[in-house]
Amino acid sequence: MKRHILLIDDDKDEMIILSEALKYAGSGHKCTWAQGVDHALKMLNYLKPDMIFIDMNMPVKDGIEGIARIRAVHGLKAVPVVLYSNHIEYAAGMAIEAGADFCIQKPSSLEGLSVVVRELFEHVDHSVKRLYELP
Repeated sequence: MKRHILLIDDDKDEMIILSEALKYAGSGHKCTWAQGVDHALKMLNYLKPDMIFIDMNMPVKDGIEGIARIRAVHGLKAVPVVLYSNHIEYAAGMAIEAGADFCIQKPSSLEGLSVVVRELFEHVDHSVKRLYELP
């Protein structure tokens, strides 16, 4: 089953990099790009991704505000949201408080990002499996 990832970032190059990392990770995921929080919120009226990656530093609305706004959208509470940033250490706590499920530092190489993405998907898949195994 091909899963759908929504990347919210003001830089289209980041979508290309994440798409390549997904391909190298062998995940079989499709990646869609939203240029900022407002664009993503419009897309989420008709799109239900399997996971959302959101950048921290964007003009107009940053990743923290974006996470809070996404969590307010009906039907998206169970969709994992990942804050994806170059400087994660100062934003991680705020992101989790706003509703992020994971926070990851953007690795400096495509190979590094592929490894992080693969591990993230394995963790999410394992967590979902555990939920279904509960009595």
